[in-house]
This record gives sequence, structure tokens and C-alpha cells, in this order.
Amino acid sequence: MNMKLSFRNFFCFELLFILFLFSPQYKNSLTSYIRIDLTLLLSLIVMPIGYYLMVKESRTRSKSGTKYSSIATKILFLTFTGWCCYRSFGLPVTEYPYSKILCFFLYTMQAFFLSYLVIARDENRLCRFMLLTLIFAVAINFECYRIFLSQIQNRAALNDVLGNNYLITGQTLGIGVVILSGILLTRANTSGCQIYLGQSNAGAAIWTILLLSMVYMSLNLGGRGPVASMMLATAALGTLSLLYAENKAFGRMLKNIAYFTLVLCILYLLMELMLKTGRQSALIKRINFDYLQNDESILLRIKYYKNAWKCFLEHCFTGVGFGGWPYYQGSGDMYCHPHNIFLEVLCETGLAGFTLFIALLSSIFARLNIQKLATSPLIRIFLCVFMFCFINALKSGDLNDNIALFCYLGIAAGILESSTKIPQT
Repeated sequence: MNMKLSFRNFFCFELLFILFLFSPQYKNSLTSYIRIDLTLLLSLIVMPIGYYLMVKESRTRSKSGTKYSSIATKILFLTFTGWCCYRSFGLPVTEYPYSKILCFFLYTMQAFFLSYLVIARDENRLCRFMLLTLIFAVAINFECYRIFLSQIQNRAALNDVLGNNYLITGQTLGIGVVILSGILLTRANTSGCQIYLGQSNAGAAIWTILLLSMVYMSLNLGGRGPVASMMLATAALGTLSLLYAENKAFGRMLKNIAYFTLVLCILYLLMELMLKTGRQSALIKRINFDYLQNDESILLRIKYYKNAWKCFLEHCFTGVGFGGWPYYQGSGDMYCHPHNIFLEVLCETGLAGFTLFIALLSSIFARLNIQKLATSPLIRIFLCVFMFCFINALKSGDLNDNIALFCYLGIAAGILESSTKIPQT
């Protein structure tokens, strides 16, 4: 993977796509300047450009004789979307179900297809997308530190970063941590890898420090789900990198992982000693056993899980309707979801929708094999980012709000379908 991000190719479709994809992270801070919903505005800009590029590059591939054989993924996703749309009609309430399906069409579906059919088809686009995502995550990390250091005695202030809570910010930082971990692990695996900003050891040291700072900030945000997802996805990435390391690189990579873990522990202790806030970090507080016993967030989620399962049992074949679960469980016509993607699909779309969703996942990951994992660092990195988003979706996020999840699902579909065209490291 020999890709650098220069000023010339910084301004590209991938930059627009990232601004759209992560717009929920920052759009609330711009409402005084931009009256229209920023995610909607960016989607209306990204869609025509993306589909133009898709048609243009499809014609180029056709002329060169490059073909991608399977259309099953496209059909399954469209069928799942169509079923969700059908099940959004005929409900006792209309405002939330209609807005939910509209957002699914405009945001989630576009994120999936543009990442699948445009970004994942070209290695240069994939690398630019990965590096620009990383830069965005680093920028959010700096904003977190600005707030953290300006209000050091009140760590609860981190609940508001650019108008968003720790869940959205935790997802942004978590994606950045997984990507940067993958880049540094790839660099340790082979001296020929240049998919990072700078070739020198000093450059790698700077990115390592940034990685440590992002992990430290994630531990102070207070979001248990994003941190747990980040730890599992990064552990999976490290395990895969060790399993498929070059013969002479295994020891070096194992040593680097051990050093990183040790330095992270030392950094955390040093930061706590230097800052001397006298207050426990939000995450440490929220994983305390005494706190967990009476945690309203956990109790509410358990209640939602039980209600969603009961709803599924009563409407097992077709579901209560897309966006109908809040009305079923007594919340009325308002934004609410079961906080688990499987339970949400089951209770709102029934076994029919759940079968389509599982078939979609199966059609994508059926192409995964050991050879692809062993030869393509890109596949390992993007699959672990998808893993992070997926684990995160098991405890939070409405189906139509999980834009990042479906984006990385689309990338997984594209790179696994066309991985024979992605050069090896």
C-alpha cells in the first residue's frame, strides 16, 4: 500500500463524503450559521457527485474488461430497504416512522452504496478515505482536549463536544484509534508500507503519541460502549496482524504492541498525576460495581430489550412496523429505539426483515477467506473498523442513525468482492 496524502488530492470526493458521514459529530455547533440540516445538505451534494463517479468508473472498468460478478448484495440491500419502507406505512403514528424511513433512504442507503460502489472499488480512494477519516478523528481529539483542559475540574463537560454527547464523539475517536492502530501495525509488519503521513521514525513516533492521546481521551469521555468496542476491535486487529505477519516481523510487532500497552498505562498515570483533578474520570466512575447496580442507563436498556423482545414475539413474522416500536412501548410518536440493532430489526420488521438482514451480512462475509486476510492489510483494517461499529450498534444507535456502520459494511462488501484487484503490501 504505497499511498500518501498530498495537498493536491486532499480536496476530493472522499473529503465531501467524510464531511457527510461524520456530520452528526459537528452539525449541532453550526446551527446558528446554517439553518438547513447539514447532513441533508451534504447528502444532496454527495449523491449526484458519487453516482456520477460510479457510472463513469463503471464504464471505464467495462472497457478494460474488469467485472465484479455478484449482484446479490445490491439486491438484498434494496430488498431489505424496500421491506422497511413497506412496513413504515399503516401505523397508528406517522411522523417518526416516515422521518425514519426518509433518513434511511437519504443517509444510510447512500452511505452504503457510495462506499460500496465508488470508494471500495479503488485502492487510492480507499487510502484517501482512511487517511481523511483519521485526520477528522485527530481534529475531534484536539477539540476534546481543548474542552478537557479548559474545564479540567468538570470532566462532565466532555458530555458536550461540538453539541454532541460522549457516544457520538466516542464513535469518532474509536474509528480513528482502530485505523491508526492498523496503519502502525502495518508499518511494523513491512518496511515497504507508506500508508501514513511521513516515512521517518519521527513521523511514526508522532502518530503513536496521537494514538495514545486518543485512547486516553476515549477513557475520559465516559462512554462504556465505544471504549469496549474499541478495545475488542483493536485486539482483533492486533491478533490478525500477528497471525499474518511476515516471518521476520512477528517479534517486532509483538514487541511494539507490548511497548504500546506499557506506555499507555504510564501515560494514563502521568496525566492523572499532572492534572490532579481530584475527580474520578467519567468512565472509571461508570464501570464501578456500586454505580453499575443502580445505573439508570443500564436499567433503561434492559427495559427496552425486554419490551423489544416482547414486541417481536407478538409480531414475529412482519414486525410491528418500521419506526413503530416507540408507539408499541408507550413512548408515542417520537424518536426512540431498542438500543440493539438485532432487536430493532426483529421487532420492527419481523422475521422477514431479519432474514433479509442476515442474508445481506452473509452475502458479504461469505467471500472472506484466510488468503484475503493474510495478503491485504486494507481488508484487516476496514473489517476491524466495521467490527467496532457493529459492536457499538449492539447497544446504541437507531437503525437509520448507524450511517457509519452501513458505510463500513459497504466498504467491506466492495473490498471483499474486488479484493483480487487490490495490490498486496
